[in-house]
Amino acid sequence: MKNWRADRRRRLSGLNAVLRAVVKTAINDFGMSVTGFKDGYEGVILNSYRNLDRDSVSGILSLGGTILGTSNQADPFRFPIPQDNGHTYLDRSREFIANFERLGLDALVAIGGDGTMAAAAGLSKLGLNIVGVPRRSIMIYLVQTRHSVRFRRCHSYRRYR
Repeated sequence: MKNWRADRRRRLSGLNAVLRAVVKTAINDFGMSVTGFKDGYEGVILNSYRNLDRDSVSGILSLGGTILGTSNQADPFRFPIPQDNGHTYLDRSREFIANFERLGLDALVAIGGDGTMAAAAGLSKLGLNIVGVPRRSIMIYLVQTRHSVRFRRCHSYRRYR
């Protein structure tokens, strides 16, 4: 049986590095405060967040996965609501924007693959300022993207395989 957790940690390598870079750059270079949302878009919808500072991102480079968690099913435009017979899906994008604005935030840094970037594009159309950090798996689809999270690892893997 495949170890799902270990595999997921490997697939998510690099996210802590991006998170650390964003936090340290925002604080050190621009004097900004940074808010991190637990499990990605889900954290914005459910108001699950924490303030991030230098100490909170110190020493996270060697950790697998991400200190904030992830969710690949929390698309604000198609958010799953559990039902007795499965799930129903609701558009919670307006609620997402309202929660985001209530916190007084200026922009969202979205780190992820095609689902994350598709939702980010939709949120951008609703007026949210977005900074997208694509993962290597979708880099080939984005015009003018030269590098992304895990670029070197994927590039080396392909070359030496």
